[in-house]
Amino acid sequence: MELWAALPLALCMMYALRPLMATARGRGVRPQLQGWQVALAIAMGCAWTLYGGTGHWVFANADWHIRDAVLHDLVIGAWPVGYGLEGGGSILLRAPIGYYLPAALVGKVAGLAAAHIALSIWTAAGATLFLLQVLSLMPRKVGAALASVAVIASFSGLDAIGTMLRVPGAIDHWDVTRHLEWWRPAINIPP
Repeated sequence: MELWAALPLALCMMYALRPLMATARGRGVRPQLQGWQVALAIAMGCAWTLYGGTGHWVFANADWHIRDAVLHDLVIGAWPVGYGLEGGGSILLRAPIGYYLPAALVGKVAGLAAAHIALSIWTAAGATLFLLQVLSLMPRKVGAALASVAVIASFSGLDAIGTMLRVPGAIDHWDVTRHLEWWRPAINIPP
C-alpha cells in the first residue's frame, strides 16, 4: 500500500484499538459474555454460513461461481496465482485472498473438497466472532440478543425485505433452497 493511504489507515486502526490497549493495561472495562450468548453466536454464525451458500449445502447465489473459481485457482495453482502475460506484464489473481488463503492451504494438502469445508468453517468462525462482538455491546437480555442477531442476519442483504415487498404471500411459500431474489429481473450491464 502506498504511504499516503497506509498512514491514515494505520492511524485510524490505532485509534480503533485504543479500548483494547486500555483493557490490556487494566484501565478498560472488558465486556463479559454469558454462556448462552456465546452459544447463540456460535449457532447463528454456523446457520448464517450454512444458509448463505458457503459450502453449497443450500442454494448458492450466482456470485459463488466467482468465489469458487478463486478458491479453485488458489488450491490448484502455484502461489502467487498468475494467468499469463498481457501488455508486457503478468496478470495475477486479484481478489480478497486473505479470506481464501486458510482454506486454500487446507486444499493444497487435502484437495478441493476439503478446501470448501475449510472455507465453511473459516466463514462460520468469522461470523461467530462478529456476532460475539455485537452481543458484547447488547444488554444481557435474551430478547435483545435474539432480536439483534435476527436483524443482522435478516437484513444483511435485504433479500428478505425485497421478497416480502414484491411477492404477496412470500412467507407462506418460503423455501430455503430457492434464491430469495428470483422475483428481481436480471440487470444487463453493457460491456
